[in-house]
Amino acid sequence: MVVFGRKWLDRKYGNTYHAVCVVVGEGTYFSEVTYGYENQFLQTAKELIAKKGIEAGEITQSFCRWVKSKKDLKFKREGE
Repeated sequence: MVVFGRKWLDRKYGNTYHAVCVVVGEGTYFSEVTYGYENQFLQTAKELIAKKGIEAGEITQSFCRWVKSKKDLKFKREGE
């Protein structure tokens, strides 16, 4: 399972939000924007896969980057 995360800091209120894209085998899954800081994006990825009923095993790789605006949290999905 490979996890791609994006984080954004709401400077006005000091809250951190994130979104994840998880790749498991041939499937790609996306989360909604979620509150959480530090490595919370990894927990979000695990919860997302569990909700889908997919047995994914361990996270083999994870990548996360900061984005400048809330709209940049959204991942471009195939067909959009």
